[in-house]
Amino acid sequence: MKDTLMVSPLLAGLLALLLSACAAPPPPAPAGSEPPTPGPVEEAAIGIAARDLEVEAGDVRIVSVEEVMWRDASLGCPREGMVAAQVLTPGYRVVVEVKGEQYNVHMNREGQGVVCLP
Repeated sequence: MKDTLMVSPLLAGLLALLLSACAAPPPPAPAGSEPPTPGPVEEAAIGIAARDLEVEAGDVRIVSVEEVMWRDASLGCPREGMVAAQVLTPGYRVVVEVKGEQYNVHMNREGQGVVCLP
Protein backbone atom coordinates (compact mmCIF):
# COMPACT_ATOMS: atom_id res chain seq x y z
CA MET A 1 0.00 0.00 0.00
CA LYS A 2 2.87 2.32 0.77
CA ASP A 3 4.30 1.68 -2.75
CA THR A 4 0.97 2.68 -4.32
CA LEU A 5 1.07 6.05 -2.58
CA MET A 6 4.62 6.65 -3.86
CA VAL A 7 3.65 5.88 -7.46
CA SER A 8 0.57 8.09 -7.50
CA PRO A 9 2.47 11.41 -7.17
CA LEU A 10 4.89 10.27 -9.86
CA LEU A 11 2.04 9.41 -12.23
CA ALA A 12 0.29 12.68 -11.42
CA GLY A 13 3.50 14.58 -12.25
CA LEU A 14 3.93 12.75 -15.55
CA LEU A 15 0.30 13.38 -16.48
CA ALA A 16 0.67 17.09 -15.70
CA LEU A 17 3.82 17.23 -17.85
CA LEU A 18 2.09 15.53 -20.78
CA LEU A 19 -0.94 17.79 -20.54
CA SER A 20 1.19 20.94 -20.42
CA ALA A 21 2.92 19.84 -23.65
CA CYS A 22 -0.50 19.81 -25.33
CA ALA A 23 -1.28 23.39 -24.33
CA ALA A 24 -2.22 25.86 -27.04
CA PRO A 25 0.63 27.94 -28.49
CA PRO A 26 0.90 31.56 -27.40
CA PRO A 27 -1.31 33.97 -29.32
CA PRO A 28 0.25 35.85 -32.26
CA ALA A 29 1.53 39.38 -31.76
CA PRO A 30 -1.17 42.01 -32.19
CA ALA A 31 -1.47 43.59 -35.63
CA GLY A 32 0.74 46.62 -36.01
CA SER A 33 3.19 45.49 -33.32
CA GLU A 34 6.93 45.84 -33.88
CA PRO A 35 8.75 42.74 -35.22
CA PRO A 36 11.35 41.27 -32.86
CA THR A 37 14.74 42.98 -32.86
CA PRO A 38 17.18 40.99 -34.99
CA GLY A 39 20.16 39.42 -33.26
CA PRO A 40 23.74 39.42 -34.56
CA VAL A 41 23.18 36.48 -36.93
CA GLU A 42 20.11 38.10 -38.46
CA GLU A 43 21.83 41.49 -38.72
CA ALA A 44 24.82 39.95 -40.51
CA ALA A 45 22.53 38.03 -42.90
CA ILE A 46 20.60 41.22 -43.70
CA GLY A 47 23.87 43.04 -44.47
CA ILE A 48 25.13 40.20 -46.67
CA ALA A 49 21.84 39.97 -48.57
CA ALA A 50 21.67 43.75 -49.06
CA ARG A 51 25.27 43.79 -50.37
CA ASP A 52 25.00 40.76 -52.67
CA LEU A 53 21.53 41.55 -54.00
CA GLU A 54 22.21 45.30 -54.25
CA VAL A 55 19.16 46.35 -52.24
CA GLU A 56 18.58 48.43 -49.13
CA ALA A 57 18.84 46.58 -45.80
CA GLY A 58 15.26 47.65 -45.04
CA ASP A 59 14.08 45.60 -48.04
CA VAL A 60 15.42 42.36 -46.51
CA ARG A 61 13.18 40.28 -44.24
CA ILE A 62 14.36 37.25 -42.24
CA VAL A 63 12.30 34.11 -42.91
CA SER A 64 14.29 31.49 -40.97
CA VAL A 65 17.66 30.81 -39.33
CA GLU A 66 19.22 27.34 -39.09
CA GLU A 67 22.54 26.29 -37.58
CA VAL A 68 24.53 24.11 -39.99
CA MET A 69 27.95 22.50 -40.33
CA TRP A 70 29.34 23.35 -43.77
CA ARG A 71 31.60 20.68 -45.31
CA ASP A 72 34.23 23.22 -46.33
CA ALA A 73 35.10 26.91 -46.19
CA SER A 74 32.97 27.65 -49.28
CA LEU A 75 29.97 27.51 -46.91
CA GLY A 76 28.15 25.10 -49.21
CA CYS A 77 28.25 27.59 -52.06
CA PRO A 78 31.35 26.97 -54.18
CA ARG A 79 32.11 29.40 -56.99
CA GLU A 80 33.85 28.59 -60.25
CA GLY A 81 37.63 28.81 -59.83
CA MET A 82 37.34 29.03 -56.04
CA VAL A 83 39.64 26.98 -53.84
CA ALA A 84 38.18 26.37 -50.38
CA ALA A 85 39.83 24.83 -47.35
CA GLN A 86 38.47 21.33 -46.77
CA VAL A 87 37.53 21.88 -43.16
CA LEU A 88 34.22 21.57 -41.34
CA THR A 89 32.90 25.10 -40.85
CA PRO A 90 30.13 25.81 -38.34
CA GLY A 91 27.67 28.45 -39.42
CA TYR A 92 24.14 29.32 -40.45
CA ARG A 93 21.73 29.02 -43.34
CA VAL A 94 19.47 32.05 -43.23
CA VAL A 95 16.50 32.33 -45.56
CA VAL A 96 15.69 35.93 -46.39
CA GLU A 97 12.95 37.48 -48.48
CA VAL A 98 13.52 40.44 -50.80
CA LYS A 99 10.67 41.84 -52.89
CA GLY A 100 8.70 38.58 -52.65
CA GLU A 101 11.64 36.32 -53.59
CA GLN A 102 13.44 34.04 -51.11
CA TYR A 103 17.22 33.64 -51.00
CA ASN A 104 19.63 31.51 -48.94
CA VAL A 105 22.38 33.34 -47.10
CA HIS A 106 25.20 30.95 -46.11
CA MET A 107 27.35 32.21 -43.24
CA ASN A 108 30.12 31.14 -40.91
CA ARG A 109 29.90 31.90 -37.18
CA GLU A 110 31.99 35.04 -37.61
CA GLY A 111 29.24 36.63 -39.70
CA GLN A 112 30.98 36.31 -43.05
CA GLY A 113 28.93 34.87 -45.86
CA VAL A 114 27.35 35.01 -49.25
CA VAL A 115 23.94 34.78 -50.90
CA CYS A 116 24.03 31.34 -52.50
CA LEU A 117 22.27 31.69 -55.84
CA PRO A 118 21.07 28.60 -57.73
